Amino acid sequence: MNEYKRKENSFFLEGEMTQNLAQIDFHREGMHTIVIDHTFVSDSLRGQGVGSHLVRMVVDEARNEQAKIISRCPYATKVLLLNPTYQDVFFDEGS
Repeated sequence: MNEYKRKENSFFLEGEMTQNLAQIDFHREGMHTIVIDHTFVSDSLRGQGVGSHLVRMVVDEARNEQAKIISRCPYATKVLLLNPTYQDVFFDEGS
């Protein structure tokens, strides 16, 4: 089972020699907005739901903080748009 870790503004999976195999980076804009900047998943983990899980971790954080999410990452935006259960926290800048 993969053990996800947390740094101040990211969640990640660490591989051998502390190389990140997957990571989602975000930052805060004000008290009630989380901005997803970038999502990365190594080739060895693609297609296994790791990226979606990283997005879900940010969604959970936003819900805990009663914050909204703005995504500037195309992958995260797609995940947020396609999952109707995330609409309570997702702010779509494109609409």
